[in-house]
Amino acid sequence: VQVSPACTHPGLTRKRQGGDPDEPGRYRPKKVVTFCRVCPHDDTQGPLAAKFVAADLKAKSAFVLDDGELYGAGVAGAFAAGCKAAGVEVLGRETIKVFAMD
Repeated sequence: VQVSPACTHPGLTRKRQGGDPDEPGRYRPKKVVTFCRVCPHDDTQGPLAAKFVAADLKAKSAFVLDDGELYGAGVAGAFAAGCKAAGVEVLGRETIKVFAMD
């Protein structure tokens, strides 16, 4: 068994709408499930954060920033959609430029 505390890509464990049609089968050539996740996958992080913002923080609006990377943009998009579904107005969304510190 492979266990990861940080691999959050949903395609490792399930099919998803708009995802790679070969996932997760491409990672299971012998048709045996060997990967286990101990943290939430990307598709749940954004919506759960939106529920927290709406229910616990009682926010009425949010402005969404992302880093333009696959992970960051994906979670930000799911967060924005979750906000709209929860009645939190999305004032805007921007991708910020991230600079390396080397």
